[in-house]
Amino acid sequence: MLEFFRIEALLRSKTVIDLYRMTHKRSNKKKNQTNTLMDTYKVVGGWRVLDGVHHRFFLHQDHQELLEMRSQSEIDLEPWERWEAPGIANLGRIIEHDQSYFDYILETLKTPSKFGLKRKPRALWLAVDPARSPASLLRGMKSILQKEHQQYKITKGRIEDPFLEPPWPWPTNWEPYRDPRKPPPIYGVKGIKTWLDYIRCYDLRYNVPQGQTQPSFGMIAALVYGKNTRKTYERAEQGCKRVGQLIEAAEKNQWPPSIR
Repeated sequence: MLEFFRIEALLRSKTVIDLYRMTHKRSNKKKNQTNTLMDTYKVVGGWRVLDGVHHRFFLHQDHQELLEMRSQSEIDLEPWERWEAPGIANLGRIIEHDQSYFDYILETLKTPSKFGLKRKPRALWLAVDPARSPASLLRGMKSILQKEHQQYKITKGRIEDPFLEPPWPWPTNWEPYRDPRKPPPIYGVKGIKTWLDYIRCYDLRYNVPQGQTQPSFGMIAALVYGKNTRKTYERAEQGCKRVGQLIEAAEKNQWPPSIR
């Protein structure tokens, strides 16, 4: 999860924004998109993170401890982007509304090595006839699912990756937060929610449309935390400061960051 916040920090970095502009001009001239974000900062997927690929991977998990976070992260999604239920996805909706994303999933299933993956996405692909009664369908699928689940328990034993999403292919020379002497500053559902609020505070403070006035910390506190009190005012101010520190650490590859 710390990698999600590293990517979010980089996307708010002036240095990375300038890199994107340079890349965009260069790609227009050469008629191809270069992978400068991956080359410079080892961000898996490169500029595809602008399409939210890291959101899909890190926030749409069906791990028990992230179920609450997942439902919160889905608020801003289109209806077809949401999972039907934990462990169930409607591929028909994906095909209909995001053909390129479906093609990407299909390619990683057929040829994982093409994307630097050691294994294919964890998924059982079935076509289900909704004209039949749910009870009869469940009876028919029960034995199939029991066999597949038992096999998965034998070979894996636990859920390592989000369902259906291709495994996140860490570059071999990139260990984003492995130093045991530097405990990660963001962990657990409470920590993740806290930092998502910090990012909202930062965006409200610094991503102001041209011609509009920068909002005060009191205004930000009211918007993010529901009320403007001394405590929420200080929280909004602290959140902006800490996100700034996160951005600086990500720019300098000083990871995991030391947040004060």
